[in-house]
Amino acid sequence: MTKRRRFLLKFFILDFLILFGVWLIGLTLLAKMARELPSPEQFTTRQVNQSTKIYDKTGQVLLYEIHGDEKRTVVPFDHIP
Repeated sequence: MTKRRRFLLKFFILDFLILFGVWLIGLTLLAKMARELPSPEQFTTRQVNQSTKIYDKTGQVLLYEIHGDEKRTVVPFDHIP
């Protein structure tokens, strides 16, 4: 085997090992992230804290909106454009 062929063979083997290592690390990270994702069932049963709204006696005019750290109002999916 010539020096050039030996060099190319070592180069391709090293290249393959590096690419395989990068692929293996990426696959491991992807599996770790996928394991930490919440299950889809948690999204439908999730309880969201909402603001307290105080209306006038007609129920039409919003007088106060009391909230702690978060100001939220739940909107049904059919009202989202």
